[in-house]
Amino acid sequence: MQDGLNTLYSNPNLYNSVSPVWFWPNSDGTLRALQSYNNQDLISFCRNNNVTVIPSIQIENDDVELVSSILNESVDQHIDSIVNIVVQNGYDGIDLDYETTYLEDKDALISFLKRLKERLSENGKFLSFTVLSKWGDKVGYGFRPQTREAQDWKLIGEIVDEFRIMSYDYRTRGNTIPGPKAPYSWYLAILRYAQENVPNEKIIMGIPLYAIDWKLVSNDKIDLTEYSTGESLY
Repeated sequence: MQDGLNTLYSNPNLYNSVSPVWFWPNSDGTLRALQSYNNQDLISFCRNNNVTVIPSIQIENDDVELVSSILNESVDQHIDSIVNIVVQNGYDGIDLDYETTYLEDKDALISFLKRLKERLSENGKFLSFTVLSKWGDKVGYGFRPQTREAQDWKLIGEIVDEFRIMSYDYRTRGNTIPGPKAPYSWYLAILRYAQENVPNEKIIMGIPLYAIDWKLVSNDKIDLTEYSTGESLY
């Protein structure tokens, strides 16, 4: 956290907004503040440098059952909690980073976003939503396919003020064979798909600024002839 703050403080002209992860939702729809919640030095600095503060709500451990419970059983409380925390603390808006959703909850997700957007707009606040990467409707996604289908880009793009795309982690430290985090052709495929479904002025593409170290765990040679670069996905 401190490294991030130092970077912001040294280069405020490079930032339009910041989204510190300050909240996790509870099963009853209320919000649980994290340890770094409401860093007053950060808020004050942003106010003085015309940088908007749009905190992010994330799901602890990407718990899909928790998301389903909130959308179907405690959505009213969740909307109230989000609006209250944004208004009471004077945030410019909120970002929702809900990275797991059952396909059967798609309609509930869209309804939730519409209602939340209406309430936030009434208070002059901003709604951002973060989605998993997609690059086509007929792609066989191996990672969280239900979430990708539930996150209907066209419908969500019509609702939110900002559409944030996780256009990174093509390969992660969980992969045994090293590879790119965001290969250029893959990145462009995501962007093209976004431009076909979301108003261009709302699209925010994520760019990874981190590195991954892969450790050699065996002296055995890797047969790279069996390694697919994923070009067929583009």
